[in-house]
Amino acid sequence: MSEAGTFKKNHSSRKGKRAWRKNIDLEDVEKGLEESRENDIQYGGNPEEMDLFTVDTSGSEQIRKKRNIPPLKSRQILEQRSKVPALDSGKRNRKPVPQQQVRRLMSLAGRTVGKSKTVALIERDGVIKTGKSLELWGSEPEEEVKKPYLPEADPPTRPETLNLPPVRVATLEDVPHAGKSYNPAVDSWKDLIEKEFFREKKVEDQLIALDEHKTLIKNMMVALEEEEEPDQVDQEEDEDSEGEKSNRSDVPEKIVHKKKTRVQRNSIKREKAMLQLEEELQQIQKKMDQIDQLDKIEKELLLEKSKPKATKARKTKSKHDAVLPERVEVKLSSELTDSLRKLKPEGNLAYDQMRALQATGVIETAQKKKEGKEPWVKVIEKASYAEFK
Repeated sequence: MSEAGTFKKNHSSRKGKRAWRKNIDLEDVEKGLEESRENDIQYGGNPEEMDLFTVDTSGSEQIRKKRNIPPLKSRQILEQRSKVPALDSGKRNRKPVPQQQVRRLMSLAGRTVGKSKTVALIERDGVIKTGKSLELWGSEPEEEVKKPYLPEADPPTRPETLNLPPVRVATLEDVPHAGKSYNPAVDSWKDLIEKEFFREKKVEDQLIALDEHKTLIKNMMVALEEEEEPDQVDQEEDEDSEGEKSNRSDVPEKIVHKKKTRVQRNSIKREKAMLQLEEELQQIQKKMDQIDQLDKIEKELLLEKSKPKATKARKTKSKHDAVLPERVEVKLSSELTDSLRKLKPEGNLAYDQMRALQATGVIETAQKKKEGKEPWVKVIEKASYAEFK
């Protein structure tokens, strides 16, 4: 007996054709259609008609290389896609029209800038060439010279200084001193210590001399202020006596050119001493600047003597140009090592390279920039009209 006979009736009556159609069992058909859809999604067709499996007679050599790592859940979800191909929209890549042909067609249509349809038709038919018309018996037309709004600028010329080599500021030792080695000889090490000692002592003596001179000037200023105090007392006494005389008689006295008082003479002396001290300070400062650059000046003189005289005078460097000072690279006896294992990295390659570039004139040396004076501003107070009410 078929499965249709065992189907449970929802309706007891089967009299009409309409009721007979309604109560037909289509579960088998729907199940088969669903299975075919699943096969299309998963396999792309009927698996019974497809070769789903192949017999592997030779093993794979790359199985050992691959790691058995379970795929991510997101990968699993993305891989569960239908194998049914997508619908074809019917769009085709059309070959683009060449730009030259587009321009020709646009010119024929009269849609180019500066051309009308009549001009385009004349060009197409070949009746007459466009452009300036030529009169047979007329004179040659004169070309209009358009005046430019701005004069034509001259092209920039290459400066001659770019062809010249850089000016050398100072000479540096190419090979470092033997005493700077990690394990130097005793004689070279002592020689280096003496050299660095005398160089630093020279700078220290200059600083000490400058401090002593400053203290001397300060003591002189204090002494001048102490001399000023009794002079002020005498001046007050003279003013009191003059006040008493003026009270005695209101009659104006005859103006007589008197001699300068002691207070006036002392004030003039004090001003002269102050000016002299300022001049001495300025001269000392100049001498100190010259002493700081003494080594540089000596090296420059030696260079000038050794170099041949140039035909064209080059621009010399300013006196304010100075190369970075050399660092003191001396090790004490306790710091010297007897093996490379105990050796520590020292020095600064960037500092040495910068100093070498400045000495050869490739990079500008550090210059002391003078601070400009602030402009003098005149302040005026204006009174409001409300203050006079």
